[in-house]
Amino acid sequence: MEPYADLYLLPFLGFIFLILQVFLARQGNHYNYLFGICSILIHIWLFWQSRLFGEILMTLVFLCVIIYGWISWDKRKGQGTSSITHSTCHEHRVSTLIVMCCLCFFSYILRHHTNSMLPYWYGMVCAFAFTGMWLMAKRKIESWIYLNIGGLMATPLFVYKGLFVFAVLMILYLAIGFSGYVKWKKETNNSTAITNL
Repeated sequence: MEPYADLYLLPFLGFIFLILQVFLARQGNHYNYLFGICSILIHIWLFWQSRLFGEILMTLVFLCVIIYGWISWDKRKGQGTSSITHSTCHEHRVSTLIVMCCLCFFSYILRHHTNSMLPYWYGMVCAFAFTGMWLMAKRKIESWIYLNIGGLMATPLFVYKGLFVFAVLMILYLAIGFSGYVKWKKETNNSTAITNL
């Protein structure tokens, strides 16, 4: 095996774990977070090898929200998609605030502590992804909207960097994310109809 083969294998494996996480989240399976943690640990290792300490810090923030999500979902184990709800007005305001704070935080880290060429764009991707993961932990249908916006913004970044395989994988991620939104919306409509009977 070539010495640089794992430089391509590990990111691909990390992305596959991310796809599995999204697919399991779509199903309402709390084990989705296990694959998210595996993906994050792979990325931390890759960032450490590349001495990208700013990215490690950001990834550790994502690790914290994934662990929070796993604990939150584990409390509702066995409920599947039955505990999915829409965000309240307060949660919409908090989500907007989280996006703005994360944009400032991630952009600052990327601009001042990494060699990122597009710190604000990448910061926006991270802000929407973080907010989507926070809402996912609360089983809010709007989580898919935030995650898909982040994915839509990340796809051109991969193309810009010449990472076409990852751009294609991101399109797959978006397809699963869109189907997750549709499935969760259907579940919430069904549970609302049953409640109204």
